[in-house]
Amino acid sequence: SKYATLAGMKEHAAPEYWVLDGLEDTPQGTKARLERADGELVILPASVLPTHTREGDVLEVIPGPDGDVLRPARQETTRRREAAQERLNALNTADPAGEIDL
Repeated sequence: SKYATLAGMKEHAAPEYWVLDGLEDTPQGTKARLERADGELVILPASVLPTHTREGDVLEVIPGPDGDVLRPARQETTRRREAAQERLNALNTADPAGEIDL
């Protein structure tokens, strides 16, 4: 298989999305911090990530016969990045109701 399996992960009723929050170099090797939809962080060896995964990318967790697999969710990544950019643009164009005193 092209994607690494996540041994020991529980079965999921349906695929879910995780976001790569960051990578950390540790004495045990590089670890990936993945944020689940419920906000919980999952720490896994970076070696389970699909090739070319970068911070902020959305990954789909797919249950498989040999354990769960992480697969790039490129459309979901694009959708979320565009929505975040729209929110940022709206904040940057908002006109303050008056002067701000510090």
